[in-house]
Amino acid sequence: VQAVEETEDGLDVYVSDQMILHLGTDTQLLAGPGTTGEAALTDIVPGTRLLSWYSVVGLSYPAQAAPEKVMLFPSS
Repeated sequence: VQAVEETEDGLDVYVSDQMILHLGTDTQLLAGPGTTGEAALTDIVPGTRLLSWYSVVGLSYPAQAAPEKVMLFPSS
């Protein structure tokens, strides 16, 4: 994660210069190996590593997606 911006519906997560993930209350958050407790949107900060599942990517620049699931890993 490079940057995080709070929105009306949740978070916009900038994972690179070329991808934005839109996360909301309907996004299933999973705690990855090396994390403690349940995952929450507030755990997503710059440096967090994510694995995300989405089926559609908007063909804009930067690309945008609304993942169904996101797994959080601690920052390295």
